[in-house]
Amino acid sequence: MLVLNWLLVLALSATPLLELRASIPYGFAVKLPPLAVLLLSVAGSWLPAFFVVFILEYVEPFLRKIKFLNDLLDRVYAKTRAKSEQIQKWEFWGLILFIGVPLPGTGVWTGSLAGYLLGLSRRKIILASLLGTTLAGLAMVLILTLGISGFNWLFKV
Repeated sequence: MLVLNWLLVLALSATPLLELRASIPYGFAVKLPPLAVLLLSVAGSWLPAFFVVFILEYVEPFLRKIKFLNDLLDRVYAKTRAKSEQIQKWEFWGLILFIGVPLPGTGVWTGSLAGYLLGLSRRKIILASLLGTTLAGLAMVLILTLGISGFNWLFKV
């Protein structure tokens, strides 16, 4: 059962839309060590950047031949471009911040795709994805370990 929990943390963190926002709470819920959950979640979340950067350009022409997948790619690309203003403005640093904010619609999948579509170098996308997903993972761990009540000082008047 323990190995299954580790694999689920890894799989959740690599899944589009879920990523760290699902893998870290799951890891905490099944009582895995927080540092191990963070490291495994960051590693799993970082994996899609390699797919986007090194494989997508070769696979995309084949996907475009299938109408459903062509339409899906068009929608995903349009949505990604619409969210990439911050990345266009600050490039590498904008990409880190975009990936590093653990909100729906941000993360390694969307961020590395935006970097790819904007023509950022592979090296910048990979590094920004690592730094951004680490930042997002640390934010999630802090929120979950401190709890919402640990942030009461933010709301004191």
